[in-house]
Parts: sequence; C-alpha cells; structure tokens
Amino acid sequence: MIQAINHIGIVVRDIQSAQVFYIEKLGLKLSTVEVNEAYQVKIAFFPVGEVLIELIEPLNEDSAIARYLKEHGEGIHHIAFESDDLDLELKRLSTLGTPIIDKVPQPGGQGTQVAFLHPAAANGVSVELLEKNR
Repeated sequence: MIQAINHIGIVVRDIQSAQVFYIEKLGLKLSTVEVNEAYQVKIAFFPVGEVLIELIEPLNEDSAIARYLKEHGEGIHHIAFESDDLDLELKRLSTLGTPIIDKVPQPGGQGTQVAFLHPAAANGVSVELLEKNR
C-alpha cells in the first residue's frame, strides 16, 4: 500500500554545483551524499519537511540516468512513493497490467529497496516505489 511521498528526484550534471542553489538560495541542509552502484549514480539528499529532494548525477555515460540527461536535460526525473510492502505492490500493479521497469526491487538510496514503473503508466511521469529498511 502506498503510504507517502518520499522524495522528488532531480537529474543534474554535477551535484557539487547544483547543490549550491539548494543550500545557499533555499537554505536547505544537505543530509547525505552517496553512490548507488546498482543505478550508477551519485545522490544528494535534502530534507524538506517530510519529503526529500534528491539530486541525481550519473557516474558514467552508460547509465540510464546519463542517457536520460542526454535526451531530456537537467530537471525533475521522478516522484517516489513509499510502500509498506514493495514486493506485494509490484505484484498488485503487474496484475493490473501496469508497465514496470524493475520487476524485482533494487538497492536504493539510504538503505531502501526501490522499483521504477514505466513512465507510460503515469502519463509520462516516472514513478519510483520504495520500501524503507527492508
């Protein structure tokens, strides 16, 4: 079951330069920066109330995020929803015929497990589902 919005993912070319806006202009505090090998990205998290802003920088030109950046440029990439049971949610959505990119959960940021739905499922919006502390 979907419980909350966890974060909004924003693709950037360079986290170091992109985070200046969020820190110096908006006054947000950088929570963590980490590398996600599964998706070949570097991620920076900024808490805003109960939601995180997630800056995503590709680590190499072969990653899906690098291809996305090349085709679409910097900007909002996805919205992430928390689920209390990601496996069950993926099965439920699959039964409903929802196009799913990650058929099985992958390692996500901050120790989560994640799976992406195809943008065609949500009118062109990339949706990430995640389960905390799996």
